[in-house]
Order: sequence, then structure tokens, then C-alpha cells
Amino acid sequence: MFPGPVRHLPDRRSGFAYGPGDFVVVEAEDLTQDIFIKIFKSLGITGQSSGLLATGVYGVVKIITTGLFMAVAIEQLGRKWCLIIGGLVQVFTLFWIAIYQAVRPAGTPVDGVGYLTIAMVYIFVVGYGLGWSSVTWAVSAEVAPNQLRALAMSAATMSQWFFNFVIALI
Repeated sequence: MFPGPVRHLPDRRSGFAYGPGDFVVVEAEDLTQDIFIKIFKSLGITGQSSGLLATGVYGVVKIITTGLFMAVAIEQLGRKWCLIIGGLVQVFTLFWIAIYQAVRPAGTPVDGVGYLTIAMVYIFVVGYGLGWSSVTWAVSAEVAPNQLRALAMSAATMSQWFFNFVIALI
């Protein structure tokens, strides 16, 4: 029915669709960056510094941790443990931020625990770099058979850029 390597596609549908499907989750998680801007503002960091801390420094930390964990941790710990450890770090930091926001009275100045809460935002992105960010690219490259690998990575990259665009519109 199909010529060449595309003929094998019906047998490998789940592997071919993994990359684009997983990037939906990755891009949905990037919405947390917008939430962090609001958290910085609620902690008293306003103006240009809140935007710089929430987008600039956050992005640099995300790129460095993703690259570092892709080069070192994925092969040493394995994909499953990277996702588990990264997810636990993310859950802990988000619980910390939520509890602090619930307990802290509005309008109070930033104290030491407030600065620790700001640090939790960056610890969250370290967990993201260990888990969803780095493992997604590695598994997307490995899940498809060799004859479909280029096509599968093209679809995964296209979906990642598409969902970046969708998130930017929200």
C-alpha cells in the first residue's frame, strides 16, 4: 500500500505518535512560567525585575539544566528514574509554593522564607530539566524504528513548535 519505509507505519503508530503527543504535555507545563510571574509579583517583586526573573533567568536555568541532564543524567540514571526524580522535585516545589502562598498574609514584606519560595521556582525548573524536558527529546529520538526515525523526529519537533505557538497565543 505504501512505498518504502512508510509501509511500516501502521505497525508502529504508537511509537511514531509518542513524540508529538509528549510535547503536548511539555508545552502545557510551560504555562507555569506565566504563573511564576504572578507569584513573583505577589511576593513583592514588581516591575522589570519580576519579568526578568520569571522569563530571563528562568529560561537560562531551563536551558542549562536540560542540556546538562541530557548529557549526563539520562544515561546514568535511566529514563524512568529521571522522570520519577524530576517529577518528585516538581511536586515538592509546587506544594511549597502553594502552602506559602496560602499561609502568607497579603501585603507583607518579603522575608527569608519568601526568598526561599522564589528559589523553589528555580528548583522546580531544575526538576523539569531532569524529567520532562530532557527525557522527552531522548525518548522521541529512540522510540521510532530506524527507517522512520527522521520522520518521527520531524513530527515531534513540528508539534513542539506548534504547541509553543499555541501557548504563546493563550
